[in-house]
Amino acid sequence: MSPHGIAPVDSKRVSSMAAQTTPRMTREFKIIFLTTCMGLYISGGAYFYFEHFIRVATEFGEGQSPHQALILHLHGIIGLLFLGLFGYLYGTHVKPGLRGRARRVSGYAILTAVSILCLTVPGLYYLGDERLRSIFSNVHTYLGLAVFLPFIWHFVGRFEKMRARKTRERAQIELT
Repeated sequence: MSPHGIAPVDSKRVSSMAAQTTPRMTREFKIIFLTTCMGLYISGGAYFYFEHFIRVATEFGEGQSPHQALILHLHGIIGLLFLGLFGYLYGTHVKPGLRGRARRVSGYAILTAVSILCLTVPGLYYLGDERLRSIFSNVHTYLGLAVFLPFIWHFVGRFEKMRARKTRERAQIELT
């Protein structure tokens, strides 16, 4: 096990090209990364829910829930953690993986979605023009809600590859 969160690849199980291009993540890194992703998704979804469906009565009329600001702060903090983890993941998994063929399309879909989400954040914080800020907000919100789809696509591709390998191994055993 390397100290960088990437496990050595068993070359007997993986072709030499795949072993060179797609390092495997350690279980610990996967847990931290996926927990961070879930935290982002849940906090973003909770903010969306409070923004669009929850209104509370205040002394000035109907308004936002006091929990909404806390959820948004939590989302921002988790987002900073995600940026660091994704930066590490980019150098150790994404960049080498894009040179290979396996799951490249789903990898590009995730990379594009995450890049757009990251690029819209400064607009959410610093744009003064409300119309432009609203556009950034909608892009960030709806892309953020949909971003789990390419993650699932990418993850399911792993199981399809494993199933195909087992089928090939069974066929080789039957031939011998």
